[in-house]
Amino acid sequence: MKYIKKPIPIDAIQWNGDNVEEILNFMLGNCPIFSGNGEITIDTLEGKMNAPLGSYIIKGVDGEFYPCRREIFEASYTKVYEHSITCNQCHKNFSTTDAHIYYDELNNKYQYWAICPYCNTKNDWEV
Repeated sequence: MKYIKKPIPIDAIQWNGDNVEEILNFMLGNCPIFSGNGEITIDTLEGKMNAPLGSYIIKGVDGEFYPCRREIFEASYTKVYEHSITCNQCHKNFSTTDAHIYYDELNNKYQYWAICPYCNTKNDWEV
């Protein structure tokens, strides 16, 4: 059987070796250990895990943190941007970062959609 990952928005930050303060602010309440070799050690639900330089630190849906190698992260996630949308039903403008993304296999492209807060209509647009 094949499965597709659910499009759940996550918060993440890339460890670049120079952004210690950003990492600490992102991981409030969780104290990562910064080693001299460029790695960060993070307490995860599965125990301590290392995040090599270039890895992403992901905040999970329940507030937990875990590392993800850059190659895997970039193959699995796409950045969510704030979108300014004009509703195709009520024609009011709204902004959203809570857009959902799906892959349109027929047209071989990603599509976004969001619900208009004024009239509850689904609005689609291309990435």
